[in-house]
Amino acid sequence: MAMPSKMKLAAMHKKNMTVREFVAVSERLGFRKRWAAGILILNMGAIIFEGIGIGIFLPILEFMNSGGETAELATKSEMWTEIIEVFQYLELPLTLGVLLSIAFCSLLIRQAFTYCRLIYLARTQNYFLWATRNLAFNRYMRAGMVYHDTMRTGDFVNEINIELNRGATCISTMIIFTGYIILCAVYAVALFIISPIMTLIAISVILVATACLHTQLQKTRQVGVALTEANQQTSSFLIERLKFVRLVRLARTEDAESIAMRRLTEEQRYQGVALLALKAIVSVLIEPLVVGVAFIILYLAINNFGLGLEKLLIFFLIGIRLLPVVKEAMLSRQSILGSMASVEIVDRRLSELDQAQDRDDGQLEFKALQHGIQFNHVQFNYDGTGATTPALRDINLFIPLGKMTALVGPSGAGKSTLVDLLPRLRDIDSGEIFLDHVAHASFRKSSLRAGIAFAPQDPQVFNVSAKEHIRYGKADATDAEIVEAARLARADAFLSEQPDGYETLLGENGDRLSGGQRQRLDLARALVSQAPILILDEPTSNLDAESEFEFRKALDGIRAKGDVTIILIGHRLSTISNADQIAVLEKGIVTELGTHDTLVERNGWYAKAMAKQGNSSQETLESDRLPLGSP
Repeated sequence: MAMPSKMKLAAMHKKNMTVREFVAVSERLGFRKRWAAGILILNMGAIIFEGIGIGIFLPILEFMNSGGETAELATKSEMWTEIIEVFQYLELPLTLGVLLSIAFCSLLIRQAFTYCRLIYLARTQNYFLWATRNLAFNRYMRAGMVYHDTMRTGDFVNEINIELNRGATCISTMIIFTGYIILCAVYAVALFIISPIMTLIAISVILVATACLHTQLQKTRQVGVALTEANQQTSSFLIERLKFVRLVRLARTEDAESIAMRRLTEEQRYQGVALLALKAIVSVLIEPLVVGVAFIILYLAINNFGLGLEKLLIFFLIGIRLLPVVKEAMLSRQSILGSMASVEIVDRRLSELDQAQDRDDGQLEFKALQHGIQFNHVQFNYDGTGATTPALRDINLFIPLGKMTALVGPSGAGKSTLVDLLPRLRDIDSGEIFLDHVAHASFRKSSLRAGIAFAPQDPQVFNVSAKEHIRYGKADATDAEIVEAARLARADAFLSEQPDGYETLLGENGDRLSGGQRQRLDLARALVSQAPILILDEPTSNLDAESEFEFRKALDGIRAKGDVTIILIGHRLSTISNADQIAVLEKGIVTELGTHDTLVERNGWYAKAMAKQGNSSQETLESDRLPLGSP
């Protein structure tokens, strides 16, 4: 079950991840070790040639200071002896021009390595985003209904967009930070060779200076968590309000919703500015700290350690080059802390989704019914609701092949829950469901669901063409099958009247169609699969009398074929009066079972519900009732 987002985020305040934990999380998210290795190898190439480019300045200065007398230099330094041997081996003239050319070529090669690293980093980061985003979506679509019952869609949308982007930046920044640390270590070694004492002093002072920024770095971690929470709240609010904009307009709550949105985005803005402010503080403080260290070292070098001019200049050159590296390393560390919460929350989501996967544990392939569906002492309760009474209790019901069985009863009686058990969207707690005397848990879920077509109370229509929507029920449906399904659902007539026919775009949520047209179009989508079982969940509850009449005629046409077992949930009893059998559910129990006439005679819930609908409804029932196969 999904942990509430605030509990997740509160847990992130406790401590920072260790490097080992960070690497483990990155691997779980799909960031491969070879990517990090490739980035670091390219970074090391740049570091090596930068070191050559800077290191060669010492022999250049000494060469210039000696007037080109390499023999004299060789007598004073083993370094020059080795340089002369290398040049002789390569058969290169040892001149100032050649030395400067080597320094310049080292710079060009360093830039080439840097370019390759940036391109490789961009490619791996974008591939990582693509792969992880698709992995998350795939796991989300295959998670069990119990998980979907408890999660907020807005949280998930925020996590695979904003938080995943921040998390990818955090991981790549960690690799870059590692590169900076290696570069600092290389420079420290170079400085140590020039002057061990000065290097140790410099390192000590830099460590003290960076320790002064520890508080700001920890605040960055806390603000990063707060920003992640603000993103979650805003995304959830936004998606919910966009989904129910019609209700907001009709309820005249636009101003109240705008104020609520402004408060949420204000919190986002505040935390975003706070994070940038902390980064600005570190950026502003680190530079004078490092420059101050450089000046202290320069003073000590001149007055206490008596370094030669050439070594002093190289020491200072390396120190100046080290300044932005230390600064960028600190800013990278701060960026990692600021976005670490994003890595953690995406990791948590993927882990939860993996644990919540709807496992297909069946072995048999479901193809068609031969006799019918049998519920034997079935019981089910929703996890985590706190309900003491099961949603379904001791359900015993036989649904015969090729007939229409209607499920009726008061709201909350368990009708929708009962039909959810057939395709195993939810699994029973006890009892058994049989398809032709075979336990339905023995069938593969994929084949079981392929054999069950479903049309919900509110058709869920994407902004696609009518043909594409119908084909959503069967990806490889031919045009002829699509037209036949539309004809059977009595949708062909109004689709043919459209200027673009079956290519007509439906609009978001099918807004370009009437309620009755949407319902019949969605019925065509269910029928095109030619599944042996058809489930209709309150298909006429939102329809006017004429649309309901058209839908009933379509339903009678389907029944006339005789090869489809129909399960119909209905609140409008006029829709189900022709059913072969009607089952009444009350508080999760089947309390009545029979035809319309027999249930009316028993004077139970069904008869009372009929009476409440009024005499006019009863008259409509009698006059509209059609014999099977009627046009």
